[in-house]
Amino acid sequence: MKNIFKQLKEKLPFPLILIFILIAPFYLTIGCPIQFLTGISCFGCGMSRAAIALLQLDFALAFKMHPMIFIMPIAALVILFRKKIPKKVLNGFWVTVAVLMAGTYVFRLIAGSDVIYVNPESGYIYQIIKNIFFN
Repeated sequence: MKNIFKQLKEKLPFPLILIFILIAPFYLTIGCPIQFLTGISCFGCGMSRAAIALLQLDFALAFKMHPMIFIMPIAALVILFRKKIPKKVLNGFWVTVAVLMAGTYVFRLIAGSDVIYVNPESGYIYQIIKNIFFN
């Protein structure tokens, strides 16, 4: 049993595991923590639904939910084999993914999307400020 955890620890980076542990409770209770707090969809909004659609082989729905879903299997392979990839190539890959994610997000906001929205009034932070200062 210890070997399995040791192998898992070697394969997955510790920060990724920590982030999953910290964020998982939010997704299980309130959904996306960024959207809950701000009322604004985040860069990855729709990615979970896209992954489910991809697993069901519904490629059109997966693309509609989040066009960057098709990069994620490649990213998973990069994470698994990160020690064998030259540092420059690895850094270039992650910068490219970040730029594509940001570009996709901006495009979806400007073009309009059924998946993402901007409604700060629905955010928890706005509600707190409103109740403290305006009630």
